[in-house]
Amino acid sequence: MKKKISVIVPCYNAANYLPWCIEHLIRQTIGVENIEIILVDDASTDDGATMELMLAYEKQYPESVIVVSLEQNRKQGGVRNVGISYAGGEYLMFCDADDWLAFQAMEVLYNTAVQYNADVVEYRYEAVADHTETGEKIEQGNGSHFKDLSDDETKRKILMASTENFSFGCMRKIMFLLMQRSIFICRRRIPRCIGIGMPTSWIMQAYGCFLWKI
Repeated sequence: MKKKISVIVPCYNAANYLPWCIEHLIRQTIGVENIEIILVDDASTDDGATMELMLAYEKQYPESVIVVSLEQNRKQGGVRNVGISYAGGEYLMFCDADDWLAFQAMEVLYNTAVQYNADVVEYRYEAVADHTETGEKIEQGNGSHFKDLSDDETKRKILMASTENFSFGCMRKIMFLLMQRSIFICRRRIPRCIGIGMPTSWIMQAYGCFLWKI
């Protein structure tokens, strides 16, 4: 059965906080059977602690968790490209090992993408100081907004900076988007040189797409 969402989690010396991240993925209300969690170890140097955790989850959820081990450190862009090559879901998203999703996040994002036939769905995030949040609720945004990027002028404006309703400009990070997997398979790969603050502007540089914000 084809998965609805593939989520790629780059992992580097992440043993202290990775379980919190994975547990919030496994417990998504969309159902663990509908998601594919791709854990990519970026040549961690913690004496196998990160890999041991990853393998334990793969053993527990063999139909939903895929573990990939890299011999050389590839940085954020390179790790995500490796994860993309393993992804088979209809939609694709990224989650850092020290982040976590509200339990209803994937269900809300997927249903929104399908309902509006959106190529990209943007979602909100909140910065926290420690891993104490339960992730049991989703806050509604200020309203849903649709944008057709099929013409060059509209695309140029949204690439230059955030607008009132969208923040897909050069400061937006890729971690806060749900995207059609075909964007990556058929269009473009993530620049390997881009690190943690990876902008999303490159997603729209080569083609038009439909954006939806919730």
